[in-house]
Amino acid sequence: MLARTALIPLPHPAAPQTTAAHANIVPPGWPDEATAAMPGLFLRHCLSLREDRVRQVEARGDAESLLWEAPRRQVVQRHYRHPLPGGGPESSGATDLHALLDADGWPVAWWQRFVLGPASWPAWALPYAIEHQSMYAIEADPGTSAPKTAFSRPQAPHLKQHAFYIESFMDELAHATGRDPLAYRLGLLEAMPVHTRLLQHAAQRIGWGRSCVPGRGLGLALAGAGGVAVQVMDVSAGGAHGLCIHRVVVAVTCAPSEDRVTAQAMVAASVRASLKVALEGLRPGPSAWHPDRDPPEIVVDCFEQEDVVTPAPERAAAATLPALCNALFLCTGQRVREWPVSAGR
Repeated sequence: MLARTALIPLPHPAAPQTTAAHANIVPPGWPDEATAAMPGLFLRHCLSLREDRVRQVEARGDAESLLWEAPRRQVVQRHYRHPLPGGGPESSGATDLHALLDADGWPVAWWQRFVLGPASWPAWALPYAIEHQSMYAIEADPGTSAPKTAFSRPQAPHLKQHAFYIESFMDELAHATGRDPLAYRLGLLEAMPVHTRLLQHAAQRIGWGRSCVPGRGLGLALAGAGGVAVQVMDVSAGGAHGLCIHRVVVAVTCAPSEDRVTAQAMVAASVRASLKVALEGLRPGPSAWHPDRDPPEIVVDCFEQEDVVTPAPERAAAATLPALCNALFLCTGQRVREWPVSAGR
């Protein structure tokens, strides 16, 4: 028999097969009986692949052993896809995430494998207090990543990719345990006062916790590499206008030297541009509602932080897609785990 918790491999960007750091794995979507019936064939396939591009980028505690021995009912696993920065919509940007939940529904182990191009800043780093973590990066070909320019730091494009992965999964963990997504995050950020302050501020500004009519919901996400940005959205779906964004609240940290008025304008413009890109990827084709014709209200509040590295507009833009997708789940009951969404879905 193979692993009970099914540590799943990812598509390798340089080959059509899968790459794995371990042999005892099962492919995505395979039922237990199919796994048991074909272990030899799949194991030989995995052992024949190159592993020189796989490297462990974070190791804390003993996450793999805990997940390996845990019963399936305590493990939540998901697969997400997001294009690699600069690699086009068909590039092999993807991640597999596994979390082991304790008896109270809190994550005690986090396992992740993802495709990542060259980047100097660990955009994959978790702000959440999870005791055991194990993360593997599959290095993409050098030509698949966004080039370094004077206006785009090499780590910035990856913020969007990993914010989508991490914040989507955190939202799923919250709903899987029957908890409020805001309270769930706050419970894991007790040692992160800046994250906590921005989350609470943005949630209060948009009226988090109020009852919404069917087809309308509030979604939130944060991006915390090189600074902090929190985004909360008020979204509705269905009816004559289809998908509609009513209001966006952004709380973001800025360097003490930054002009607040300029920073707010730049963040609002960045969020507006990211919304257009996100909507084009989520709903191919024309729609009755468009952010250019009926722009949503975007509220931006800046907070001073000394050790800011990435520009505020980049962090705010990174939180746009997961906040929108998390809100859409409350509106439609369907999760968006792949972006862009194909026209047939």
